[in-house]
Amino acid sequence: MSIRIALAEDNDLFRNGMAVVLKRVRDFELCIISTNGKDLLDAMEVCPIDVVLIDIMMPIMDGIEAAGYIKVKYPNVGVMAITMFEEEHYLQKMLEAGVRGYVIKDIKAEMLEKAVRTIYDGKNFYSEEILNLLTKNLIKRDTVEVSAVKLSKREAEVVSLIAQGMSSDRIGEELNISVKTVSNHRNNIYSKLNVQNTAELISFAYKNRILKIE
Repeated sequence: MSIRIALAEDNDLFRNGMAVVLKRVRDFELCIISTNGKDLLDAMEVCPIDVVLIDIMMPIMDGIEAAGYIKVKYPNVGVMAITMFEEEHYLQKMLEAGVRGYVIKDIKAEMLEKAVRTIYDGKNFYSEEILNLLTKNLIKRDTVEVSAVKLSKREAEVVSLIAQGMSSDRIGEELNISVKTVSNHRNNIYSKLNVQNTAELISFAYKNRILKIE
């Protein structure tokens, strides 16, 4: 079964290069190539899509508006932003619009393939630069809101330490608990938040303001 892909990008050079990369993958089917959000949405009316790769800054309709529309009308379609912008403002807007991935345009071909497959599987994918940005802005804040997602204080502490990139061993040392206990907390957190990996956890924590305990 092919993964049906739509690409929305207004830069001719990057769009053509991306199309070449995607067409080389045996089970990728590049069904839509557009230069703005409106043309993308019009094409999606008649062509079923699994994964959308979308730029942020485009004419007529930008990627933020288009991603928000897709989230509402096509909730099962995975959207990934491909952009030059690493600023928190754009990241937050795209996360609020429902994207499941966010990568920088210098992404390597093999990593792009991995990203598309990850999004297709219903998971989140962020390039290393974006994960670093998420983590930095998560751990520098000093407020905690855990009641809405029913995390214990200890679980919130574990979330913060995971966001700092600490291993289970290091978290255990920091909190003076066993590695097994850390693993149990991690599993409980993943279950409560319905996430499957660290990238999804950091994304959820960022969007829902589960912040560092001081």
